[in-house]
Order: sequence, then C-alpha cells, then structure tokens
Amino acid sequence: MEYSKDIILGVNYSDKKKGQAKTKKKIKHKILIGACVLCVGLMILDYVLVYKFIMLLQTLV
Repeated sequence: MEYSKDIILGVNYSDKKKGQAKTKKKIKHKILIGACVLCVGLMILDYVLVYKFIMLLQTLV
C-alpha cells in the first residue's frame, strides 16, 4: 500500500540520501588523500634527516 502511494504522489525519498552520501564520500576521499600526502611528506622528511645525519657522522669520523 505504501509503495502505491509513493508512485501516485511522485515522492522521491532517495534523492536526499544520495546527495548526502555523495558529500560524505567526497569528505572521506579528501581526508584519505590528505592523510596519504602527509604520510609521503613525512617519509621524505625522514629520509632527508637520516641521510644528513649519516653524512654528519661520516665527516666526524
């Protein structure tokens, strides 16, 4: 009975949910990409700092 009422009245309940789901996905993707970029940046910084530390040790010895 509810199904027939929805068809007759032309009610689209799923439109709002799809819009909210899309924005939530976009936010999740932005957070994931930001975390990946931060991780890669920290790995590069770690490599540079370790490399410079080893070079410093070689000059002292």
